[in-house]
Amino acid sequence: MTSAAVVLTDLLARLGIPPEKQPDPELVALALLVTLVTSLIGFFVFGRRQRRKARALREKLEEALQEIENLEDQLEQQELEEAEKLREQNREIRVWMDGAFDMFHYGRTLLLFV
Repeated sequence: MTSAAVVLTDLLARLGIPPEKQPDPELVALALLVTLVTSLIGFFVFGRRQRRKARALREKLEEALQEIENLEDQLEQQELEEAEKLREQNREIRVWMDGAFDMFHYGRTLLLFV
């Protein structure tokens, strides 16, 4: 018997499995080989598909982030144009701020101008 078979036989004996009910070392080696081959096939077949899907999702995410950045730029530009129009018309700009302001001090006044 090889050393791995001896270790397996010893382990199974310690677990209370009698020697006559223990599997043959060749059968254990075959089961381990089949498990290894099945795992490798699964990794290469399904893992490759999973990596392709993940890559496609990352590309879509990058496109979405770029679109968000473009939309934010457009929104900022529109807000600047709108504020400029109001300044040209000398109209008052009113700002609504939600919150509980129990004290209105210089720091909170600065928030209105940000």
